[in-house]
Amino acid sequence: MTQHQGALGRLLKKLVSRTKQQPRAATAEPEPSGAPPSTQPPPHDDVVSDDLFPCWPPPSPRAILSRRAAYSDSLCRRRYRAPRGVFEDTPVFALYRLYEWIMAGHTVNMRNELEMFWWARWPVASIPDPDPDDPDPERRAVLACIPALLVESFNERVNRE
Repeated sequence: MTQHQGALGRLLKKLVSRTKQQPRAATAEPEPSGAPPSTQPPPHDDVVSDDLFPCWPPPSPRAILSRRAAYSDSLCRRRYRAPRGVFEDTPVFALYRLYEWIMAGHTVNMRNELEMFWWARWPVASIPDPDPDDPDPERRAVLACIPALLVESFNERVNRE
């Protein structure tokens, strides 16, 4: 079984289990059995989910690391490369996606993101410095390291040929 087929199988299992466990929407009326109203959220709708778009800016490194598996799952559900309302991918969005995959510890998608960066033919110099007004110094530090690592990676590839 290929990796793609395995991922498709996991997705199908997740969808089947989700349809079996659809939570009930919260209501103001008591349940027919006299139990208190349900506090469960309404069913999750993947079509309008914010997981489809990246949030801007992404969470801090500590926030991602504290819920790494859940954040990685959220990244895997994402369908768009730029935040809602932005229609063009840019080097800065690629930088933030790399940051998210690195922090989530998902090496395969980190590698895929690096490959997409090279295929887009963006020069590393086109990546702007992290926003100095970003309130999270840890996120700024991680973001500042990524372009340096891209340069090192590029130079290693060039030296091999």
